[in-house]
Amino acid sequence: MAPEAPPEAVVRLIEVSRSITAVLDQDELLQKILASAVLFTGAERGFVILIDSRVKSPEESLRVKAVHRMDATELDEEEFTPSKKSILHALRARQRVDRQNALDEADPSRSVELYGLRSILIEPMIVQERLIGLIYLDSRITSRFSAGHKEILPSFVAQAAICVENARLIHEREEALKEQHREQVHSREMEAWSAAMSAFVSIASHDLKGPLTVLKNGIFLLRRLSPSPDALQVLDDMEGSLKRAIRLVETYLDATALLEERALELSPTPVELKSAIEQEVEFSRSKLAENRRALYPITVEVPGELKVHGDPNRLEQVFGNLLDNAIKYSPGGTPITVRARADGDEVVVEVIDSGPGIAPERQPRLFERFVRGDTGTSKGTGLGLWIVRSLLASMGGSIELESQPGQGSTFRIRLKKA
Repeated sequence: MAPEAPPEAVVRLIEVSRSITAVLDQDELLQKILASAVLFTGAERGFVILIDSRVKSPEESLRVKAVHRMDATELDEEEFTPSKKSILHALRARQRVDRQNALDEADPSRSVELYGLRSILIEPMIVQERLIGLIYLDSRITSRFSAGHKEILPSFVAQAAICVENARLIHEREEALKEQHREQVHSREMEAWSAAMSAFVSIASHDLKGPLTVLKNGIFLLRRLSPSPDALQVLDDMEGSLKRAIRLVETYLDATALLEERALELSPTPVELKSAIEQEVEFSRSKLAENRRALYPITVEVPGELKVHGDPNRLEQVFGNLLDNAIKYSPGGTPITVRARADGDEVVVEVIDSGPGIAPERQPRLFERFVRGDTGTSKGTGLGLWIVRSLLASMGGSIELESQPGQGSTFRIRLKKA
């Protein structure tokens, strides 16, 4: 008969329990718990297993977190399968597994024969009725674990389980605080960057407006001099480039007004929708090199009689921005479609592309300022869609996005019917 645990074992248990209570690092704590259990019981080998609560299957939820004279990979080896069944039994029954002479049992397992195991002791770790893991111990000595040790061991394991849970909660709290700090730092950096960007946009747009006006007047005067066909083509190209520059400055000026919470200047009037869209289609295509224009076929499916109530110049900005984005993000040779229909007192306009689509988690922020639809690889200020939404809201309209990765995007606009 194995000797009973000596009276000093109780004192040792108290000392060990007190020592593990002071350890907050989970890995260090688990290793100390296992070393104490091995020393306390006289086991030759052992490990601590924690359960991954995110995994439903018990077989897949076992995570070896500390080992003593074993390899953490043994749990996955074929020879260890019978002992794994004992482990799963302890988890499912939520009670101890105690095998005192496993080698002499009928049909001993391969792992028992391979390691010459006789004594196996598995003690579940439970905190507030919740099973969080177990301690596995074994030995080649028959009846290695005495009745006295087994009587005291549950108290030690219960204390160990509380310490493990406390360490987990502290770790989660620390990670949450770190994440909160990272978010606060990122938020402050974004605020500083946004303020600097806003100041640049405001200064640049006002400084550019004057020179662009001079260029516009200059082109007008040159046209009155009856230029040759070649010179006229150069003036047409200059005028197109000037129009794009003026549109960009107008975008920046609108951004400045919105950032300063000033109302945008609008001159609402009935607008023939098809004509306005076709004009913007041609303007967007004119920005492409001539040999690339055929790569971006744009179909306009808009009834000629449809009219909307809005500011013509602002609608040009809206349609121009959406068409430019569709061209930018669509692979060459894929269709882009603009279609419209009446819907009661509203007109619904859809700009449909065949681009890479936008992930659901990115969509909620897409209409915020300084946010782009891509992952940051293309050029752009990230102001376009923010201004589009603001312009539409000023005209009593709205915009929404329908998109899935790999399936393109549809921007759906609603405007007041004229």
